[in-house]
Amino acid sequence: MVGKDRFTDKVAIVTGAGGDIGREIARQFAREGAVAVIADINPEAARETKGLIDGDGGRSLAVQVNLLKSEEIRSMVRTVLRKCSRIDILVNNAGIGERSTLLETREEMWDLIMAVDPGSVFRCTKYVAPEMIRQGGGKIVNIASMMGMIGMGAPSYTAAKGAIIAMTPIVAAELGPHRINVNTVCPGFIRTKLNRDMIATPIGDQIIGKIPMRRIGNVSDVAALVAFLSSDDADYINGAVIPLDGGMGRFLDLGEDYRTYDPFRGTKE
Repeated sequence: MVGKDRFTDKVAIVTGAGGDIGREIARQFAREGAVAVIADINPEAARETKGLIDGDGGRSLAVQVNLLKSEEIRSMVRTVLRKCSRIDILVNNAGIGERSTLLETREEMWDLIMAVDPGSVFRCTKYVAPEMIRQGGGKIVNIASMMGMIGMGAPSYTAAKGAIIAMTPIVAAELGPHRINVNTVCPGFIRTKLNRDMIATPIGDQIIGKIPMRRIGNVSDVAALVAFLSSDDADYINGAVIPLDGGMGRFLDLGEDYRTYDPFRGTKE
């Protein structure tokens, strides 16, 4: 059933909404009254998300779009405006990555990751923002990663997400006078189909041991923060880069012995 009504009659585009995180974000908007636009290159995944939203009594629109192609993004915008009349929220969630060292990374894969991750944020924002300006405002939320904030993960993925983070304050400054808020969420380890097998191994235990909250994040954690940033409650938050990692990115675990070591033990007054 549809829940709270923070987004009644609003229209929210979520890119990559056929994947686990994007799907939950789209479902969250629909639960709270929005028309969720499911923008994904995979039509089957988009239809699955649409089926879940419609089955819950929400409203949705599935649009197949290749975010590497500006004309397809412009076509998506025209379709949404024709069918929904407005665009209130854009969530730039789509992204790809790989796990290769610098020396193993193929140049064509580096170029593709850059084109999809920060590239799609640039293109979608470029073609959606003018519509938000015309209607008097809107909310844009980018999904980056904890890995873009600290030295962690593959160089290509880290650089791509870091580019999104670096873009955020300047785009927020440009669009702020038009009452458009631009913020970025940086998830840490989130439980998805992509990493659930790894989480079930000893590697997962090691990761959880490095997270102060002592748990892996859920897709609902991401959706809740995105919904807040897209709501009227966040009207004065602009240009923010917000980690969503259980505190992991600001905690260097040097081990229990270090945390409990008393350097003053045995010293005299």
